[in-house]
Amino acid sequence: MGFWASIVSIIFAVISGLAAILNVWFVFKNDKLSQASEVSIWPDKSGFSKKESNGENRFCNEYIINNSSDSPIYNMFVIQHSNNDHSYNLDSLLEISSIPGFCDKYFEEIVPPGNFKITLDSNGAATGNEHDVASILFTDSKGTQWFRHANGTLEKKQYIGVLRQKGFLLKHV
Repeated sequence: MGFWASIVSIIFAVISGLAAILNVWFVFKNDKLSQASEVSIWPDKSGFSKKESNGENRFCNEYIINNSSDSPIYNMFVIQHSNNDHSYNLDSLLEISSIPGFCDKYFEEIVPPGNFKITLDSNGAATGNEHDVASILFTDSKGTQWFRHANGTLEKKQYIGVLRQKGFLLKHV
């Protein structure tokens, strides 16, 4: 009986060890995602006219960036684009964004917790339900870079080097 008791003890020890490892991995994985999952963007006011100091009107959209975590986010880059413009592929989206006047962009080095409002020039609306949407890139407080697609999908994405290469960001970032 002592031999089988030892075998059962070893099996339970191995199972307990595996459970502990899985628990640590699960906590680590959720911790990595926790701040990023608390960052979002949505339109606040679409298609309004804004009077410029020179008397001209601009057609604009306002967006709210919400950082509901307790820490700031860094190197936030917002790209406003058409809901039909490859919003699920960052490389294609950046290619379209490099066309002058095609997509409006916004950069902020540090965004503290809370709501942050930005105004971007509208690309206008078209038939077929085409309209402006916004995607956001940011770095969390642990240094992980993220891409939140216009449809809300969150993806880890190394973007700073790409934005520097395309000329959207300077070398100091």
